[in-house]
Amino acid sequence: MKKFYYAYIREDGVSLRNYYLIFLISLILLIFPTCNIVRAADLSIREWNLNLTSDGLAGWNLNADAWKVSKNLLLGDFITGKAIAYRDESYRDVEIECSIKIVAGRAGILFDIQNILNYYELALEKDKMYLILQKTSDKKYLSSVNIPRLESYKIKIIQRGSRIKILLNEMVMIDIEDQTFTDGKVGLMVYKGKAYFSDLSIKGAPPLVLKNNEMEVLLDGKSGNIKSLLGFLNDDGVQFCDSTIIDKDNPWWWGTVLLDYGKGLISSNNMKSVTTTEDSSIVTRYGDESIELVVERDLRDKFLEETYTLSSRNDLTVNTLGVVFRPTITMHVGEHLSYFFVEKTPTTYHWFTGKDLAYLLITHNNGRAPHLAIVLTEGEINGYTPLYNLGVRHNPLSSSPVLFVTGYGIDNRNHEYKQSQIHLDPDKPLSFTLRYFLFEDQEDLEKKLIEICKQPVFHYPRYIPAGKKLSIEVRLPQGLEINNVNFKGTILPFVKIGADLYRIETLVEDTGLHRINFRFSNNKETFILFECIHNLRDLIDKRAETIIKFQFNEDINSPGFCGIFPIDLQTKKSMLSPDVGNCQQAGTGEITASALIVLYKNIVNPNIEEIKKIELYTNKWLREKCQDENYACYLNPLNKIIGGDGMGFRIWNANWLSTIYYYLSLIEDRYLTLQTRDTYLLWAYDTLKWFFSNKPTYISPEPHMIRKIINELYARDYNNEARELEQMRKVTIENIISQAQEISKKDREWVMDQNAFIPNSTFLFIEGYKEADVFFEPAVIDLGYSYDPRVQSAFRIWDDAASGYYYKLIPYPTMPHFWTSIVGYPLLLAYEKYHKEEFLESAYNSIMSLYESYNYDYQFNLWGKMELGEAHAAFLPGLGMNTQERACSDQDGGFSTYLETFATKCYITKTGRAVNCDRENNRIVSWAAYPREYILEDTGYKIYTTNMSAIINFIETKEESILIELENLRKDEVNTELRVTSMDGRVIRSKTLTLKPMKRQILNIELRK
Repeated sequence: MKKFYYAYIREDGVSLRNYYLIFLISLILLIFPTCNIVRAADLSIREWNLNLTSDGLAGWNLNADAWKVSKNLLLGDFITGKAIAYRDESYRDVEIECSIKIVAGRAGILFDIQNILNYYELALEKDKMYLILQKTSDKKYLSSVNIPRLESYKIKIIQRGSRIKILLNEMVMIDIEDQTFTDGKVGLMVYKGKAYFSDLSIKGAPPLVLKNNEMEVLLDGKSGNIKSLLGFLNDDGVQFCDSTIIDKDNPWWWGTVLLDYGKGLISSNNMKSVTTTEDSSIVTRYGDESIELVVERDLRDKFLEETYTLSSRNDLTVNTLGVVFRPTITMHVGEHLSYFFVEKTPTTYHWFTGKDLAYLLITHNNGRAPHLAIVLTEGEINGYTPLYNLGVRHNPLSSSPVLFVTGYGIDNRNHEYKQSQIHLDPDKPLSFTLRYFLFEDQEDLEKKLIEICKQPVFHYPRYIPAGKKLSIEVRLPQGLEINNVNFKGTILPFVKIGADLYRIETLVEDTGLHRINFRFSNNKETFILFECIHNLRDLIDKRAETIIKFQFNEDINSPGFCGIFPIDLQTKKSMLSPDVGNCQQAGTGEITASALIVLYKNIVNPNIEEIKKIELYTNKWLREKCQDENYACYLNPLNKIIGGDGMGFRIWNANWLSTIYYYLSLIEDRYLTLQTRDTYLLWAYDTLKWFFSNKPTYISPEPHMIRKIINELYARDYNNEARELEQMRKVTIENIISQAQEISKKDREWVMDQNAFIPNSTFLFIEGYKEADVFFEPAVIDLGYSYDPRVQSAFRIWDDAASGYYYKLIPYPTMPHFWTSIVGYPLLLAYEKYHKEEFLESAYNSIMSLYESYNYDYQFNLWGKMELGEAHAAFLPGLGMNTQERACSDQDGGFSTYLETFATKCYITKTGRAVNCDRENNRIVSWAAYPREYILEDTGYKIYTTNMSAIINFIETKEESILIELENLRKDEVNTELRVTSMDGRVIRSKTLTLKPMKRQILNIELRK
């Protein structure tokens, strides 16, 4: 039997119950559920009275210096600010009585306390009474009235839903409506003063709470939406929801339903509602004259089940139907520090949507468990869920992830995720179900997706080169089978390779974004997305040509002469700007990474004209304009900004510049005209010397290059210089290790700027320190690509001022900013240390996401079509609320990580999985742009060449030998050493070869037994 409650309040504040009236109203609501607004309530009234003689101050949260018991009265005495005392118990539809004697200053009662920054405050001061709404970043006086000056004030507060009454000595002084808060804790306060409190009594219903051993879900008494969602796993707890901060541009709570059925966009918050309770579930009904929406939340042992049912009274066409989620989100950029401590750690979130399968993943910003998954288990949604936001820049609270059953009313463009209208008739309601559960790590997530949600789990490369074979592994819940796999109208074969494990393989010829559809034995469908990419060696060549032709400034009269700058992709005009604080438009910062692409191409196969221009860039721009005589880097070389505000970015610049000098030092002297290769190496040394002299507390975007520069100094007998850098780097290592120790403490909550934070892991991994794990852990959890390569939108707010255009807050699909590649580097290093295949898979998908910035055949850019070799800063498929960047700016930094990892390496894991390569029987063909290293963990061999111009096109393993095809990519002869080693580096076979220009050579290497 469902329970309905109604409370009537007389003007004098006395509460009456009329059970006959309750019965009549309940009956009416059952027949006409939208005709009245009735608060959901379990009115098993709680009552509490202050008894200072027996309790003292036990159970109160307070500052002991400000509060004490004096003569059986509670004394608040605090002259320097506000002192608050409150109890942990929460109430709804509360009645509070209290007598207050003010000696000095201001005093009063707090109610509906959400936290120490969000509550209602009734304040008394001199001859005034104020009702104040206090929010995190806002304070609003809801009412103020004159009151007589008395020795003592008898206060009564009565709240029913959104109605608040304040009585003074039995007279109503304030009577208003405000729906910001409808339940919470109760407390007392003094402000710059002194007051005595007595006869405090609190009476009210408990909040609407669903609770088990893992979750505590608090619902709003008025709207039925979720106000708080606490998760507990292994004694660790996370607050995933923060609906107390209501932004004027986004007034929705967690669970708000957005609807458009021909009357414009409306929300369930604006509908009449009634809430009922059962043993383990809470049901809220919303409606108007046209529709009824029912939301049922049922808390089970290991998960929360949430079912939404929409029915119509007449035939209707629904243009928009979506559910809002409000996780606490944040945007932070570190400045000379990679983290800072906070009271409560914000969260980040990631989406995947695909027909009958969708999930939202929410995690601590610092990557600590538990994490929350919200998974679609019943019902169908459209192929892509737009992330709705109102375009308010720099304000993450104005953005919410919204699960759209359809988003046609918001985005009805004809793109690859076209939203459709839904036709409802009275006999066929629409329903879908979500399940919430907690998980510890990726393995636990996949296990629970299968066991709790009965959903499939997919493993496959998100990016493969054209003409290569795609291999997909699908693990299914017990009893579920694959019925059909369809790719571009062709039915693909699938093979069962284990218990509930299937493999699908297909050759993919056409470049672009592709989709493979799956149908299962329960008639459910989903799909996977992958990118078939162009030949990356060709892309690098074309990108280098574009940089030299369009982005290199050859105007001798320009202040940016010999610099490399962003360009407008439509006009091809330079976006150079000396005034903007953004360093990319000033020709420094990440934009300098564009030169790395040109340099790498010319190390492999030198082009004298391109090398001349890069030397001009290096000498005339970087050395003369971007640094002073002591190799100190400017933030903005066009106005010589060196100030402390930009110190962190200046240090980053040093890392970028030292990498360019290092790459240039790898080109032979016969191709150089302005300096010798050793001079460039010493410039790299001097720049790193300045870098370390600043004693940075975090490392920068190119941490993997620091060790390479030191090793190259040793190799050329610059031993003193190498040892000096070794010594200087120790201070930075000590700084980073001390950070690792600090943030590892169990009781420390912190927020990290992943741009600066996660590269610390790469640096420490390379230098051999176990503390790398601390900085590595958020990379495993916090980034959307790390769960599943189908995750399309890891929410990361990035307002790219470099573009110069007005863009809204951008939710990046798989966060394809160059940072995605950089923070993927430690995943690869962790795989090589721990040999967890999910690390390798995630590293590949994250590092290869750099391709999204160069995907020239993507047809849905709002501003036009790119050409091969061009780049844009963001890739946003199907998001009508946003637009793709048309500025070719600062994404080339992603190639730096790629060139040091999957541009040269491929892997066969111990279980036989091929990553960045094809394996057909014993023949292995690398997908790398410059394949120089084959890591065969299943057989225990590493095979590689030592010359950057010599590549290995394929290998064939035999019982006692390995067949290897090498190729020289240069126009002149090269000498290289071919090595076969064990996994620990022991040389098994080594052969020195001379390779003819642009020729291939096949070798058969005999293996020693």
